[in-house]
Amino acid sequence: MKKITFLSVLLITSIGFSQINPIDFEDGGNGATWTWGTFANGSDPALQVIDNPDMSGANTSAKVAQVTAQNAGEDFAGFFTNDAGEFTINATNSTVTMKVWKPVISDVGFKIEGPNGNLPIGMGELKVPNTLVNQWEVITFDFSPYIGQPAASGLVRIVFFPDFAARDQDNVIYIDDITFSA
Repeated sequence: MKKITFLSVLLITSIGFSQINPIDFEDGGNGATWTWGTFANGSDPALQVIDNPDMSGANTSAKVAQVTAQNAGEDFAGFFTNDAGEFTINATNSTVTMKVWKPVISDVGFKIEGPNGNLPIGMGELKVPNTLVNQWEVITFDFSPYIGQPAASGLVRIVFFPDFAARDQDNVIYIDDITFSA
């Protein structure tokens, strides 16, 4: 009986503190109907879920998120959601991957925040440059150094910086299949 009680508590705890995974923007999936905010991006055009304009290579899925990093926006312009669920960075979810399609080479930034914008100690956004243009590429972010930090629990907001660079034009960027894994 003790084992059943322990397993029940463990299951309830893991459900209560696990992010929704993957974020795939598909009809009936995660992300398509979520509330997405934008910031520091000129007129702050909304994130849109659209049909995948390039169903080849690393991404043959039907739907993707489209964002436009505006020339008038800040280098750190981006978008965010609080709809991914509350979670803790741990060994099962500290590697975040996403597929990106960009017309330029620049950093892609990603960060995870608590309810008051708090971050695990020393953690800002992680930035990884894409290496391909005009085709899908998988980008990986490693949050494992933050496992076990007190502020690495109760996280509720995921934040994306799709084109972390100065721009001399508007850049249309596609993002898809965001996963949290070991």
